[in-house]
Amino acid sequence: MPAIINAQGKTMPKVVLMFLIALLVAATPTFAQTWEVGGTGGAAGYIGDFNPNHPLKFTNGAFGLFLKRNINGYFSVKINYTRGTISGADSLSNNQQLRERNLSFTTALDEFSVIGELNFLHYIPVIGKNKWTPFVFLGISTVNYNPQATYNGVAYDLRELMTEGQTTPYKKSAIAIPYGAGIKYNFTGQWNFIIDLGYRDARTGYLDDVADYYPDKA
Repeated sequence: MPAIINAQGKTMPKVVLMFLIALLVAATPTFAQTWEVGGTGGAAGYIGDFNPNHPLKFTNGAFGLFLKRNINGYFSVKINYTRGTISGADSLSNNQQLRERNLSFTTALDEFSVIGELNFLHYIPVIGKNKWTPFVFLGISTVNYNPQATYNGVAYDLRELMTEGQTTPYKKSAIAIPYGAGIKYNFTGQWNFIIDLGYRDARTGYLDDVADYYPDKA
């Protein structure tokens, strides 16, 4: 009977880490205090079987677009799209057992989310008296994912290979919970600068194709 290698001793939740910087422009001076539209750029990483201990480890880039409605000076809601990539490789691990397992993955993530933001200070772009504020955010999203691994220079989709001996492939999307904190700064007129650090608690173990038990290479 072939040996079975456990993914990490137990099923491990997958959490995506996003560090995003947003430079946004209000649509018009008339609506500057109500609506905002902007783009984001930053870095992405994840916590899981290939990175169990480093919650601030980034591996790839991320970017996105959003439309935000300021309900009042303390609360706003935004619709957000984020594209990020996460990756990992056992060959880079300090653990000998993981190096012998020798798995690797790269996953592009497409996230569509609705997020609520709560400002610590009363903050309305353009017309508010406070030029900056810390804030926290919480929301819900759906994330599409497709783990791949490269072998001899060829990228293979891992989902279809059912590498853990599944009878059917796992789903291509999952629900996630985005949450985090950041700082907003209105540095001139309609232009605002936002920096935030956020996590996405994904309701799947397969962002990296490793969830439970991985069959022995033999």
